[in-house]
Amino acid sequence: MKPLEVGEFLVVHPRAGRSQLTFKGTRVAVATVLRQLARGQTVEAILATRPHLRREAIAEAVRQATEALLERHAEQMRAARASVGWGRPPEEAIDPMPVGKYLVIHPRVCFGKLTFDGTRVPVETVLLYLAKGEPIDRLLAGWPEVKRAAIEEAILLAAAALRERYAIPTEATDEPTRTGRSA
Repeated sequence: MKPLEVGEFLVVHPRAGRSQLTFKGTRVAVATVLRQLARGQTVEAILATRPHLRREAIAEAVRQATEALLERHAEQMRAARASVGWGRPPEEAIDPMPVGKYLVIHPRVCFGKLTFDGTRVPVETVLLYLAKGEPIDRLLAGWPEVKRAAIEEAILLAAAALRERYAIPTEATDEPTRTGRSA
């Protein structure tokens, strides 16, 4: 199968039984770069070790991963927003919906958006700053109530959602592979 372009800088390479999302014109997996960001590497440090990548490509990968994460939990967010009606008594308890260890969707916080647990900081906002090249240390300074582990979890969950979004199952065929075996 031909590679599938999924953005200006991203491409999916279908392989036997699984697919891999890479940066166009490279063999660099998007998941690898997202894991590096989650470990606290800056965009500049990643670009220094991978000069064939572009800042815009990393930004596109983070934006798409953020969109995929929000899409994955869109139904939960809609339900959270719908559960807060104007006629409900304010003392009525509405439980937050956990998404991982540090992320939560709470109907009464930020209009039911995905936030970091115990804060009013939307996950989307933090990840979009990361897409613009802001290092995690600067994000932590700007939002001291958000833990490093929470940002790391948000990046890793977004990366997993992006892999899920572009998981293109390939059908097994009787054609031999490069090793000479049938798939």
